[in-house]
Amino acid sequence: MAREFPAQAERATLLCHEPPTAPGGVARQSDRMELPFNPSPLSVVKRAKWEYHESCYEPTATAPEFIGPQPRELTFQLLLVDQGNRQESVDAQVEKLFSWCAPTKSSISRKRPSPPWIRFSWGSLKLNEFWWFLNEVEVLYTRFSAAGDLQRALCRLELREIGVSR
Repeated sequence: MAREFPAQAERATLLCHEPPTAPGGVARQSDRMELPFNPSPLSVVKRAKWEYHESCYEPTATAPEFIGPQPRELTFQLLLVDQGNRQESVDAQVEKLFSWCAPTKSSISRKRPSPPWIRFSWGSLKLNEFWWFLNEVEVLYTRFSAAGDLQRALCRLELREIGVSR
């Protein structure tokens, strides 16, 4: 029996949006990065914040007070590889990720500095439903050409949820 494979696997994509001009406003897409290799594994963390208040009258511990939910954190590694003329250079892709950690020119001119808002899109993952900001980009440069051009980089991305609805 022959196995059937999809013609082309869906690629995970980072969609970069200009932050809305006002609360509840629309974030318009300004850039995108289709990931050359789908990330595996993905790590998602969700926390609740509780606070303990000290008391010398309690014999063991005080009852914690629920403070609120904390934003999700999405972490994954991304391999960027020089694929010739088919896409941006590895160096350009790394610089794009770094730029997404800084406020956009438009948000600065509106006197509301904010980095771009990100959507992580990949299949039917519920992660597509959240707005994220790129909290951290760590890059390990792993291969160079004989001329010293960057050919491969391993990036670790950490995105954090922005607590607004879709």
